[in-house]
Parts: sequence; C-alpha cells; structure tokens
Amino acid sequence: MIGTRERLISQGIIKDEKCKVCNQDTSLLVDVYLKFLILKIFIFPLEKRTVVGCSQCKKGDLKPFEMTSTAKNKLFKINEETKIPKRYFSGYIILTIIAFLIMLSKIK
Repeated sequence: MIGTRERLISQGIIKDEKCKVCNQDTSLLVDVYLKFLILKIFIFPLEKRTVVGCSQCKKGDLKPFEMTSTAKNKLFKINEETKIPKRYFSGYIILTIIAFLIMLSKIK
C-alpha cells in the first residue's frame, strides 16, 4: 500500500454567520482533513486542509475572503485547536529508531 490518502480529523461549526454566496444568516460547517503519505508500514503527515461550507446552500469550499472577520477568527481558532493524531507520526518514529540502531551498531 503506497500512496497518499486524506482523512477527516476534525469538524466544527461557526454559528450565526452570513453566507456570502446565498446571503442568508446560517451556520458554516468546518471540516479539517489530513493528507498523509503511506509507504507500506510508514505513515507521514503531509498537510492539513480546511473546507468551509454553508449549511443552507451547501456550497463546499468557501474561501477566507468570502467570510467576515469574526468567521475568519473562529476558523483560525478551529484550525489551531485541531491537532494531528500521534499515530500519523509512526513513520518518523520508526525511521528515527532505525537510524539510531544503525548508529549504535557502527559505534561498536
């Protein structure tokens, strides 16, 4: 299994905001995805991607310039609070252990 995948790692809601597309007072749905690389047993996180959509018109990927400043601040807070799960760093941990073991074997 080699390639990239994307998983939903967090969801949030920005309440009482006006959608710039449908011009209605509604809630904005925030989904945070993690894109990661899989090389057999090694997993390496690549990037976090945030998708903001309107709950009324269902437009998917609202851009920050289409949101009010309060919505941008709430979006930034949701992004900052979303942490990448530790299991996605297993590739880095395994490679570090292998490199450490190789260095130890060369010292002896």
